[in-house]
Order: sequence, then structure tokens, then C-alpha cells
Amino acid sequence: MYENDITETTEAVTVAAQKFEDIGDLADLSYSETLEYRVRHPVSGAETTWVWKLAGPAHPVTLELDEATAKRNRDEESKRQAENIARIKANKPPLPDNRTIADLRERNVAYVATRVLGFSPVKLDGALIEFSPDMAKKLLADPAKEWLFNQIVGAVNAKEGFIKSFAAIS
Repeated sequence: MYENDITETTEAVTVAAQKFEDIGDLADLSYSETLEYRVRHPVSGAETTWVWKLAGPAHPVTLELDEATAKRNRDEESKRQAENIARIKANKPPLPDNRTIADLRERNVAYVATRVLGFSPVKLDGALIEFSPDMAKKLLADPAKEWLFNQIVGAVNAKEGFIKSFAAIS
């Protein structure tokens, strides 16, 4: 069985190498600025006509957002550590992390919504809605549409989907 695993792995690496050689230019593997993600029906999985435009990993919006998020996280952690050091010096127990699931979800929604650059118009309760950053955030934050949040998060996190020649190697 071990020998079979090695053979299968070797074959997979060979196929991947052949596909890479077919590309011919490393620039073809660069991230594109954006991705047009076609939302799928939450039950059937069929593609819909609703398209969301997402900022890619190398897009200026994403780079700025990632930097701001990292700074905020560092600042919060430093503050929490300083408070806990002061409490320990005063013979008090450290404070627990009081972030709630709602807090974390709100941050995640805000992050993902910032990566949304647009979406095609769609009907919601019979009314046509168009893209705005607030509408994207509202839709992503709606617990009744968690399936939408999960799809958009999945598209944002699947960096290979932003590679220019992804269709050529998949």
C-alpha cells in the first residue's frame, strides 16, 4: 500500500509539472487584480446570473486592508498583554478574551465586504437592489443568507481562483 501511495504521488507531481511546463511563462501565474465570482444557488449548486467582483490578493484594496488588519490586531494584542502584565503585578488574574462570536463575525463581514468591489443588480423581496459597500455588508451580515457569506469568503480565500491562467491549468 505504501508503494502505491508513492506511485500515485509521483504521477500527480508529473502531471502537475507537465501542466506547469505548458504554461510557458511564470507571469501567467500572477494574481489578477479582480475576480468575477458567479454566485451559486445554495441548494442546487447551479451558477446564477448574480456576479460579484472581488479584489484579489495583490489588489491595492486588499494590501491596504491586510496591513490595517494586522496593525489593529497587533495593537489590540499589545494592549491586552500590557493590561494583563499590570494585573499580574497587582496579584490579580489575567483578563479573559471577551470577544464574542458576534464580534468576530462582524469583523469577518467587514473584512470580506471591503474586498467586494461590486455586484450585478439583483432582486430582494421583489425590489431591485444595486451594489453599494453598505448593501454588500448588509447582505453578507444577514444570518438568513449565511450561504452567501460562505460563498464569498470561499472565493476570497481561494487565492488560486485569482491566478490569471487558472482555467488553463485546472
